[in-house]
Amino acid sequence: MSDDIDYTIQYQRWHNDTSEELESDAKLYQHWIGSIIKQHSADSKVLDYGCGFGSFVYYLKQYFLDVEGLDGSKHQVAVAKRNALPVEILEVKEFSLWSANSPNKYDVIFLLDVLEHVPVVEQINFLRILVNTLKPGGVLYIKVPNANSLLANRWRYIDWTHHSSFTEASLDFVCLNSGLDNIEYFNDESSVKPRYWWLPRWGLRGFYLKSIYRAVWKLYLKAELGKQAESISVGYNLFARARKL
Repeated sequence: MSDDIDYTIQYQRWHNDTSEELESDAKLYQHWIGSIIKQHSADSKVLDYGCGFGSFVYYLKQYFLDVEGLDGSKHQVAVAKRNALPVEILEVKEFSLWSANSPNKYDVIFLLDVLEHVPVVEQINFLRILVNTLKPGGVLYIKVPNANSLLANRWRYIDWTHHSSFTEASLDFVCLNSGLDNIEYFNDESSVKPRYWWLPRWGLRGFYLKSIYRAVWKLYLKAELGKQAESISVGYNLFARARKL
């Protein structure tokens, strides 16, 4: 993205840079990914690449002793630093050199809502460079817009800087060509059930309607695609875990 384009216009549509937002986001992350986070040792060296203003870094620090975040936006890094988070600037032109100087460094890397911002022809090379910084057997978590979703077009085009969305097949293709294997898929944040969802109440009417429409959409996908549809997630995003070979 050109240096003369102000990404804060997009960023500020969704974020208010407050400590209250950090706490609120941490609760959402815990409900969504808490059980997965606990599978890793507290002394794991963890990176959140493309961390934005650091809300996920803030959450990760509750579980890991060694966490850092990197982002290319000076504005968002400045917000993170105001909140005393371990986030640093890494410009695109420095990415390859940073990777070359950091081989086999991290046990776990999170790449959330980032790959879709990379031009399609550069995605595999980008991921290979990032995977170089993972230790052998290290884990990469990746989240991208889901082309299987009913809202696929909105999530693809909600941000002008998005270049693509993904199916599980295309995400597998990118990961397998980037030195990753053992790809597993989990629920994204839009697919996590509310607590006590089985107890009918008015406040969950949106969840019930969403569940009905998604069930109908899955039936349609099965009618069109047969057995292929059984492994298709229909949440807003695809969220996967892969290991470095």
